[in-house]
Amino acid sequence: QTCALPISINIGVAGKARVGKSTFLQTLSGLTDTQIPAGSGLPVTATRSRIFYSSQKRAIITFYSEYEFCNVVLKTFFDELGLDSLPQSIDEFEKYRLPSDTVDRNNNQELLLVRLERMQKAIFSYKDYLGRGEKVFELEDIKPFVAYPTEKEEFIEKGKFNDNCKRPYLAVKDVRIECPFPVTDVENLGIMDLPGLGENVPK
Repeated sequence: QTCALPISINIGVAGKARVGKSTFLQTLSGLTDTQIPAGSGLPVTATRSRIFYSSQKRAIITFYSEYEFCNVVLKTFFDELGLDSLPQSIDEFEKYRLPSDTVDRNNNQELLLVRLERMQKAIFSYKDYLGRGEKVFELEDIKPFVAYPTEKEEFIEKGKFNDNCKRPYLAVKDVRIECPFPVTDVENLGIMDLPGLGENVPK
């Protein structure tokens, strides 16, 4: 006699940025802006989060190794921008001289270059997480790992970028959140919070 295992249903919520995906997921999961960031201004969801019903409350964050960061995250930018000599360590990336002009680049490439520059300036805030493998966090501590910086954090004043803006989410490969849902008959439901469509770069 065989025993049927319970079927788990996983639902990914995707759509344009700032149309209410994260707010919907907050209602479904009972989580708050600290775990599922929502907002109406700048994009807020930086990292994919998988959320599962559980009697306990915790987040399991998996970090990229230094090799994965270079050959997965950085490679996306370098390929799109046509840059040579992909760094193979965080120290190489820190010393890499990015092009300073945007002549002959389309709008998308200009955006990618700006993001890459900001990633380089923020190395101090995420390099120590690379290679840490899988770590368990309290739910109230995970916002910096799943959300983009706020506009206040991003800029010292209007139009003046903050070079010391922290970006620990750049080291994050995967986030698994476990928590009880408000509705208890969904024990086999998993939901996924995704960055908004149009956020054409993984970070």
